[in-house]
Amino acid sequence: MCLIIAKIPNLPLTEQIYPMIEGGAWSNDDGMGYMLKRSGDNYIYIKKGITKISEAIIEIESLDIQPCDEFVFHLRMATSGLYDTDNCHPFVVSTKSEEVLWNNCFVRKPCLTHNGIFSEYSNYGDAYSDTYYFTKDFFARYGAGYREKVNNYLKRTMFGNKVAVLFPQPDKPMMLLGNFQIDENYYVSNKGYNFYGFSKNKKETFEEQKFRILRREDATATRKKIVINPNRYLLTA
Repeated sequence: MCLIIAKIPNLPLTEQIYPMIEGGAWSNDDGMGYMLKRSGDNYIYIKKGITKISEAIIEIESLDIQPCDEFVFHLRMATSGLYDTDNCHPFVVSTKSEEVLWNNCFVRKPCLTHNGIFSEYSNYGDAYSDTYYFTKDFFARYGAGYREKVNNYLKRTMFGNKVAVLFPQPDKPMMLLGNFQIDENYYVSNKGYNFYGFSKNKKETFEEQKFRILRREDATATRKKIVINPNRYLLTA
């Protein structure tokens, strides 16, 4: 299923995102990642391969995300491709395989995350996921300038596909494709996190939730092992 959490533009990043990640990680436990575009910048920072909830929380806090920044977090549930860092999201929009898989770097290309299954691009037994092939073979060719074509493809291939895209151009806003829901300051691709220990009715402050999350054994830590590839620090021309 996966889970996309996208901060609504011009609203602050709130601590609500931490229990959302915690709840989502119970079923989407095959690696996490995020993409960030600062207001006024002409590049996007991406990082993926995060395996612990506590690591994700510390990472997000260190970013000092501002209301005008664009931020998208992704939790993966693998349906095709290896259980590794390469197949975590986000992916860089490019027709070149090595660029699609860039990680832990600043890029001047669009980047995307996906929730759903592209059956047409699911090569079961292949090393790479359906989202990898969709990014490289479809979106890199048609996506950026053909929103209607992409929307029609999403509707045709499978009801429920959702895609979040960030663009490096300062004046080009985040693109959300598919039926996202709103939960306070966030667009979410689904609300599955509500079934795994997160309830707004709990008598627990966000600070108490964060304290508990940081000190308990992570939901993802004892599941499938993620193979971390060497970091690539790259900046496109």
